[in-house]
Amino acid sequence: MTENKYAFYLRKSRADLELEKKNPIDVLKNHELILNDLAKSLNITNIDIYREVVSGETISSRPVMQNLLKQIEQKQYKGILVVEIERLARGNTMDQGIISRAFKYTNTKIITPTKTYDPNDEFDEEYFEFGLFMSRREYKTINRRIQRGRLINSKKGLYVGSIAPYGYNRKKLKGEKGFKLIINPKEAEVIKTIFNLYLNENMGTTNIANYLNNLKIKPRKNNKWTASSIRNILQSPSIKGYITWNKRKSEKKLQDGNIITTRPINKNHILVKGIHQPIIDEETWNKVSNKIKSQKTPKTKAQTKVQNPLAGLIICSKCHKKMIRRPHKEYPDSLICPTKECKTVSSNLNVVEEYIIKSLQEYLKNYKYYLKIKPKPKEDNAINLITKEIENTKKQIEKSYELVEEEIYTPEIFTKRIKILNDKLKYLTQEKNNLEKQNKNLKYNKIRTYTPKLERVLKDYHNIPTNEEKNLFLSSVIEKVIYIKNNGGKNHKDDFTLKIFPKL
Repeated sequence: MTENKYAFYLRKSRADLELEKKNPIDVLKNHELILNDLAKSLNITNIDIYREVVSGETISSRPVMQNLLKQIEQKQYKGILVVEIERLARGNTMDQGIISRAFKYTNTKIITPTKTYDPNDEFDEEYFEFGLFMSRREYKTINRRIQRGRLINSKKGLYVGSIAPYGYNRKKLKGEKGFKLIINPKEAEVIKTIFNLYLNENMGTTNIANYLNNLKIKPRKNNKWTASSIRNILQSPSIKGYITWNKRKSEKKLQDGNIITTRPINKNHILVKGIHQPIIDEETWNKVSNKIKSQKTPKTKAQTKVQNPLAGLIICSKCHKKMIRRPHKEYPDSLICPTKECKTVSSNLNVVEEYIIKSLQEYLKNYKYYLKIKPKPKEDNAINLITKEIENTKKQIEKSYELVEEEIYTPEIFTKRIKILNDKLKYLTQEKNNLEKQNKNLKYNKIRTYTPKLERVLKDYHNIPTNEEKNLFLSSVIEKVIYIKNNGGKNHKDDFTLKIFPKL
């Protein structure tokens, strides 16, 4: 032990974190001042300082405490100064035992402003262990109270998370406890773009991520968008005006002698209508949700690469199940129906794949010919005018949010104004949809948009190195393929029919 060497251990409690949110104070700095005064009164000068910036329940989640315990075990300190013994441990009985033994067997004192604990003194040891026990009990009581409060607030439609979801900011409610979400206009526009690209432009999550990255639009935390981050936004209930709570409930399991914390999806989580404004209407959100469910590709084992370029695309004409790949060692892989009793006959996978590519080449040829001979239609003036009016209405809605945030609008005026604008937007959107359905130019515009995508896929397809990438490429231009084959045998080797549904 270094003679007369001591250490400060500074850690914020959950209450301290809440206090710092409400007041411009630094709890650790204040605690350090208290301990400095205590050290001066005891003529302690040789001091190391350990600052724990995370608020973890267990030793395993507190790296600074782990380091301090290591130094205590090596008898580096004569004593540790803390503002109260509760700062050392509020974990389980095992953690409290580890800390208690570390101080006892190294004869390291615990010094607080109210009492100095000598771990080798029988009465001090009992007092110390009792203090840790009461600290743990208090922690559980506070935690139950916090969780109960969050449960009640979430059922009221308030936002109880510490970080607002993408598309929103968190705002304190005036005159009462709790927070609500308010729309972040810039992020909301990105969300609307994502939904439009996925639902109306038939772009997949990977292509949408690439599209946003190319435009230098960054997500809130990371530098780049990914397919999973796009999928999370498309499936987020918050943006359709709902509040979720306890969707992933922490569960602790004993594995190989260690406690492992997992966060599986809780089927009984809370999902209620929030008090915040939706970014995407519920009807549109449901359309996207249904599309995601219908396009889910077959699950593969972890770390297993996709071996079937047609995975999730080929549908059996008889039982309507998605057909799968059957690998063979001595001859080419087969495309088979997974239903045992189904009478659909299998074919060579590579033969079906090539047939699809040739069919798409014919589609491309026909589409190009159609665009060449068909004169480009004039833009529909009525649709253009209504589109501009929709954009103006959206800007007015955004402005209304800014005015209420700046307290120029009262809540009453804002509520009336936003209802008028939302009704107007709903009416204009419906009118635009009706006009587009009646518009004879709709087919031309769809083909004009789809043709370049199809051309890019066919141009690069045979140069793509992996089946997984081939599958992504085909999925971007094909909705599904119906496979029909009733006869087997050598004479009917390639006797199958495919009905291809392009993603027009």
